[in-house]
Amino acid sequence: MIKISLKRRRLARLKWYLLLVILSLPLFAQNAFAQTLKSSKFAIEQGVTGARVQTTATPITIALSTDFIDYGQLSPTNPIKREISIATEGTDKLFVFQNHPLLAQINAANEIVPDTTCDSGGCTEFISTTWINPFTFGLGFSFDDRSYQQFADTPTASITPRKMTIKLNVNQTQKLGSYTHTLTFWAIPRL
Repeated sequence: MIKISLKRRRLARLKWYLLLVILSLPLFAQNAFAQTLKSSKFAIEQGVTGARVQTTATPITIALSTDFIDYGQLSPTNPIKREISIATEGTDKLFVFQNHPLLAQINAANEIVPDTTCDSGGCTEFISTTWINPFTFGLGFSFDDRSYQQFADTPTASITPRKMTIKLNVNQTQKLGSYTHTLTFWAIPRL
């Protein structure tokens, strides 16, 4: 638990820092004197013509092996697995999160495929555990195709870029429909 809260605090501090820089820009624009905000990777200068940002940071690159995942036809207790290769350059942290669980509009009601709880019932957005039982249902991801975890709903836990296996398993009561969601990958640059 302590490790999770520390990650959340670091992320909150980063958001605050970026917000500080963004909020500081209008203050520079209203001042007639030249001012400079510098770090080892960027400089924001204010002159007569307005703010100018210079960067020496390495460009950020995120490469995914696909930008669309088709789970195909689903049948109960028959897990579907899809792989995505993830490569990055110039990043310090990489986050993946979903906009919502797999969701379908069926008869004016939202139907979802829930996040997996894995075989032990103990996996979460931060904890991965074994998921091999075909009678454990839901959606999750893994980096070793054995220990799975849930997708986060917000960018809270960072991941290591490599091959990601996404697993989906539905039960017999899952309603037929076209289920969708979006996975978002966020990168924080190496400063």
